[in-house]
Amino acid sequence: FPVTIGRTVVEDDAGRGVSKFGITKDFHPDLTEDQIRNMSKEQAIQIYKDKYVSPLNIDTIPDNMKYMAIDSAINHGVGKTKQFLPKANGNPAELLKQRKALNA
Repeated sequence: FPVTIGRTVVEDDAGRGVSKFGITKDFHPDLTEDQIRNMSKEQAIQIYKDKYVSPLNIDTIPDNMKYMAIDSAINHGVGKTKQFLPKANGNPAELLKQRKALNA
């Protein structure tokens, strides 16, 4: 599970509070600001696995959809992504279309 974003601490990430590795205080209120600032890459990976990957039952998703499904879960929530996936029917372009429609 590659985490390549946000290796540095951003003190106020677009109004969402402290962030590192894309983990923001706003979306992870259970973490203190110091926990986020001092977070290791391994800890961030575990958070992504626990909050986004595992709840998606990633092993049931076709390989060509996994990356986009995880990205969707991070950006739109696991619940919405679970609604998108059956409608996408294994087609990444269809999943992207649904995500864009949500943001329109």
